[in-house]
Amino acid sequence: MESYSKKRAIGHDIDGIRPSKIPLSTFPEVNIQFSLISKELPLSGKSCCLVVCMPSSGSFEYHPIFESIDKYLDGILKSSIQKAIDANLFTSECSAISINLPPSMPYESLIIVSTGTNLNLSVNFFVKLSNTLQNHISQYHINSAVIAIPFQTKSGILLNFLSDLIFKTIEDCRFKGIQFHAKNKNKKFEDIHLLVDNEQILSECNSKISSITATATGLLFARDLVTAPPNYCNPVNMAHEILEMAKKVGLSHKVLNTKECEELGMGAYIGVLQGGKYPAQFVHLHYKPEGTIHHKLAFVGKGITMDTGGYNLKSHPNIQYMKNDMAGAAAVFGSAYSIGLIKPKYVEIHFISAICENSISQNAYLPGCVLTASNGKTIEVGNTDAEGRLTLADALVYSCNLEVDKIVDLATLTGLSMSFFSGKYASLLGNSDEFISTIETSGHHVGEKFCKLPLDTDYKEHIKSNIADLNNMCGSVAGVITSTLFLSEFIREGISYAHIDMAGCSGKENVSNGFGVKTLIELAMRYSNKEI
Repeated sequence: MESYSKKRAIGHDIDGIRPSKIPLSTFPEVNIQFSLISKELPLSGKSCCLVVCMPSSGSFEYHPIFESIDKYLDGILKSSIQKAIDANLFTSECSAISINLPPSMPYESLIIVSTGTNLNLSVNFFVKLSNTLQNHISQYHINSAVIAIPFQTKSGILLNFLSDLIFKTIEDCRFKGIQFHAKNKNKKFEDIHLLVDNEQILSECNSKISSITATATGLLFARDLVTAPPNYCNPVNMAHEILEMAKKVGLSHKVLNTKECEELGMGAYIGVLQGGKYPAQFVHLHYKPEGTIHHKLAFVGKGITMDTGGYNLKSHPNIQYMKNDMAGAAAVFGSAYSIGLIKPKYVEIHFISAICENSISQNAYLPGCVLTASNGKTIEVGNTDAEGRLTLADALVYSCNLEVDKIVDLATLTGLSMSFFSGKYASLLGNSDEFISTIETSGHHVGEKFCKLPLDTDYKEHIKSNIADLNNMCGSVAGVITSTLFLSEFIREGISYAHIDMAGCSGKENVSNGFGVKTLIELAMRYSNKEI
């Protein structure tokens, strides 16, 4: 965490009011080690916890490491598990008990985690485990952990778990005051030592340690953008931070200004942004490895840094959290950060977002206006609070003109998706079963859940307008499907297209989870396999 300063807290801009940049969290130097489980446990350090994953039966028969740990801890493991079983506290998957160990012990604390009855540990188990450990690390100010997992699992699952854990242990303290930073400046998580039970897994994990930190870096970047207040994360500042990131990892980059967007005919995007005080910030990053390219992808994100609803003003009490309406763009550029570090072969990727605010002013677009998108289609504005699909429309047309094979967009688009899935699943729709399946599989591999919905053209009548080609207010009938049908009007024939409605998935209130970043990274890695 960079040091707190009055200048950074107040910020500086031409008018002396708006902050001039978004403060970003400093990625910690975390030492990651993998070892084979043996009878000897690694030496511990100050403020270190030992984490042991065990079957809910508490049986020591599954692996000799349990007897070794129990002996190492003078019988505390066995007695603690028995007490938990007697109290019915060790029955469900990932239920955990925490014990503060005596000062004479080599570890400060012990966490015993139940794997349930299933010893084939899933991605979901490790997602729960990372949450459990994050809570313990934060509460007890732990700076290192030794984690024993004496079960067969895939190396990819373990790598994803460690990326999650590192990301979750980095607290977002950027907007805390001077007193907080003075008191908490030495609190950080520094070491992870993972004990695995297989030589092949050990080898695979050791060869990919850099991908752990690359993924966690992208997650952190996305989180920092989403959770930053709207006076910090305005369109200009957001675009600036994205360009600085692109320079750091060697991605080609450009930002189209208002005049350039007008010359490209982006009437839908311009219509939305004209109500705000910031000029167009149409961001385009480009990753292209050397050598043969087998797949060309575009990742497109909705980038509304504050959504008031426009003249169809939002009325609900949580309007302050509509600063999160750029979570789709944050996921796209978070993945760009990671992909720029990992540098996969054979796949070329464009990262795109039409960034702006949806504000109210004398210049704001009005309900009933007709806008013309960059593919020539006209759109009646049935509701100014359906602005995301307008900005995405021009971003999708722009992406098609890059001659890509596949386009996926991510957007916090509809409240219907959020209320239907309660943030547990993102809606997934598109025109290609193969592409949809690959995205769904990618998400499953990294613990991000998607539910495929039908893109049924029978609902097209709901996106029609009496005076224009389309209406952006698709009504309450099958809103997730109709909004995707609307977006599909801006996809060129022959391009595989998928839409991810991630409303409700990107976190709660001011706590962002970086949803979408890992799926996009995994998708890129799968298409970097020239056989796909």
